[in-house]
Formats: sequence, structure tokens, C-alpha cells
Amino acid sequence: RGRVYGILSSNNALGGMAASFFSGYMALRFSDCLFAFYGAAAVLLGVWIILLLFHKIRPEDIGLMPVEEYHSDNGGEVIASGKIKKKTKNSLTQFLKIFKNLMILRLSLVYFLLKPVRYAILFWGPVMVSDKLGTNIGESAGISALFEVAGIAGVYFAGFASDKFFKARRMPIIV
Repeated sequence: RGRVYGILSSNNALGGMAASFFSGYMALRFSDCLFAFYGAAAVLLGVWIILLLFHKIRPEDIGLMPVEEYHSDNGGEVIASGKIKKKTKNSLTQFLKIFKNLMILRLSLVYFLLKPVRYAILFWGPVMVSDKLGTNIGESAGISALFEVAGIAGVYFAGFASDKFFKARRMPIIV
């Protein structure tokens, strides 16, 4: 399971790598760093339009049973109106229980500290590479995209290592 999740988790780094190459190409092609942002925004607008037109939102849209029916024996029952009658406590109480879980708090803190570092490298990496190596913005973006290549290898190795060396315990590899 860890190895498969490692492969699936590589999409974050793969997307970052593609974005780095594309943004560098746009800035180089139009001789202006602003086009790195304009190009990325245009791609995201295109993806948004495609999702808006073609994305299926409900399970029934692709021939599956409604979520309420599928989960009717786990915490709720489907009543005649098609709505779920909750068997559980107040949802706010359930949500607040999350904050009592020490593991979730630790992981949240790690993620909170990781994101600024990752984005600092992604956003400032091409600038620092260009300053130190004297490369153009396209080459600098390509070189800094190697950070993402390491990310792809890293998540795969983390999944593999959690299965092989830590007997499916995920926390040691996360730490």
C-alpha cells in the first residue's frame, strides 16, 4: 500500500515540475517574467473550463448508487425523502474531536512548516539559479525543476521504505 500511495503521491511533484518547465518556457519565449504567470493562469483557466463542462459531480452521474445509500449502514439511514437521518452526535462535536488527536496536530504542524519551504524553493529557485549560474530564465527554471524530480523519487522511496523497512508503519518514514 505504501508503494502504491508513493506512486500516486508523485502527482504533486510531477505537476510542479511541469509548471516549472512551462513557466520558464513562457518567460523565455515572450522575454518577460510576467508571461510565466500569464501562461500558468491561462492553462488553469482552460483546465477549469474543461472541468466545469465535463466533470461528473455525483456518483449517479456515472451510474453508481448515491453516497447516502452506499453508506446507509455506517452512521446514517436513508429515509423516504432521500436525505440522511444522522445517528451520530453533533457534527461540530465530531469535528472538534480532531483537535484532540495528537497525531493529527503533529502532522498538521509538519505540513504547515513544509509548505513555506517548498514554495520558497519553487518560486525563488529559478531566480537564485539564474543569479549564481548566469543562465537565462528558461534554463534556470529547468534546473530548478530538478527539485521536483527529487520529490517524485522521494515519495516513491518513502512508500517503498515504509512497506519494506518499517513493516507498513508510516509514521517513522514521515518523521
